[in-house]
Amino acid sequence: MKIKKIAIKTPSGKVKTLPVGNHHADMHTTGKRGFVTSEGEFVGRGEAGKIAKKAGQVKKMPTPKLHSSNLKK
Repeated sequence: MKIKKIAIKTPSGKVKTLPVGNHHADMHTTGKRGFVTSEGEFVGRGEAGKIAKKAGQVKKMPTPKLHSSNLKK
């Protein structure tokens, strides 16, 4: 499993996504920031950090929570 997209889950429960390489701020919407996995699951930034590290998508993270800027295309 790996991180496929950046995402924001809106208060109504809708998940909006953009490809990796973009930033959450580019989405111009509010809600819970997170990511979508290769399995299609929305996960929060903490869980996403564990997944990205295990998948080799990031080498070193300054915080335990994944930020969109930690991932490259």
